[in-house]
This record gives sequence, structure tokens and C-alpha cells, in this order.
Amino acid sequence: MGLAVSKSVGNAVTRNSVKRRFRVLASRYEHTLPEGVDVVLRAKPSAASASFQSLDEQMATGFEAVALKLHQD
Repeated sequence: MGLAVSKSVGNAVTRNSVKRRFRVLASRYEHTLPEGVDVVLRAKPSAASASFQSLDEQMATGFEAVALKLHQD
């Protein structure tokens, strides 16, 4: 899994906080993807002010969509 958190998200402290939150959330859902799938998560500036619950819901939706797409192919 890769993380892309640009300077537009905030200063270094904010970017690191967003990265930590993304790592925790991604670890909850990465098991839903087939083995060997690589994922890159890109944080938008709004991620810095989003609640953990909101990020959790969006992460779940995103991983579910990717898993469904992979199973269709």
C-alpha cells in the first residue's frame, strides 16, 4: 500500500497525522482485496479536517468498490 499526501493537505504535522489515520483505516479493509493487489491512497486537502468516522466510511466504500471491480474482471 502506498500513501500520497501532498503539501496541499497541510504542514508536516498535519500530513503525518493524515498518513497515520489512513494507515489505520486501510489496515481494516485491505483484507477485502485479493492477494497481490497494490493500492495507492491519495489524500485530498479535506482529509485533514475530516472526522475519523467520515474517513472510515469513505475508505470502506472505496475498498468495497475496488474489490467489486476486481471480482468482475
